[in-house]
Amino acid sequence: GRPKGVTPKYSLSPLVPRLSELLGIN
Repeated sequence: GRPKGVTPKYSLSPLVPRLSELLGIN
């Protein structure tokens, strides 16, 4: 689910911490 029109650079930055929160790794 990658938002179209968004640079991967900007997508990855918030994605990493977001995934951790979603997965509950933190």
